[in-house]
Amino acid sequence: MNTLQNGLSVRTPEELMAMSFSSSDIYLGDGVIAKGQGAVILGPGGVGKSTLITQLAFAQIFGQPFLGLPIGCANKKCLLFQAENSNRRLNTQFNKQLGGYSATERKRISDHLHVHTLEHAHDTRLRLNGSASSNAIARLINKVAPDVLFIDPLNAFAKGSLNSDDGMLATLHEVEKLAKQANPDATVSVVHHTRTD
Repeated sequence: MNTLQNGLSVRTPEELMAMSFSSSDIYLGDGVIAKGQGAVILGPGGVGKSTLITQLAFAQIFGQPFLGLPIGCANKKCLLFQAENSNRRLNTQFNKQLGGYSATERKRISDHLHVHTLEHAHDTRLRLNGSASSNAIARLINKVAPDVLFIDPLNAFAKGSLNSDDGMLATLHEVEKLAKQANPDATVSVVHHTRTD
């Protein structure tokens, strides 16, 4: 591999074609979500994005196909930062989702999936532009050191205006930085609302 003077990596097509990768780096489909890379799940409010990402986490824990797409990994440690669902709603959701799982399977999920909950006032203050909330987010990410970090929804964590390129890039950069400090191979999957009109 050659590097430019500023340290950016560069490879020839021959070098790239000679590389080999483990199928365990594929977290969904043919690299739709992969080790160390980001992904975005978009949809209008109320369509079930939160349920979808927990099902995706289950697939990444068990190594089972998701929506007909293969999963090349298993036993991934997942952290779900969420800012919209009360414990009551999460209780209902997980009772429905996990009702058909055995006690052993539910334990495996609980060993691998950690869900940020909204139990105190500071649990809802998640903006990445304030030192107190940024530090609390960083501490939890460092404690769990997830393989997959889910952010649901992105606007709850905004560092700036998500309607501007600078604000969006600053927010995504900060989320990725926090995830990679805890686990250099972390994958970040963000949920973002789309407009309904």
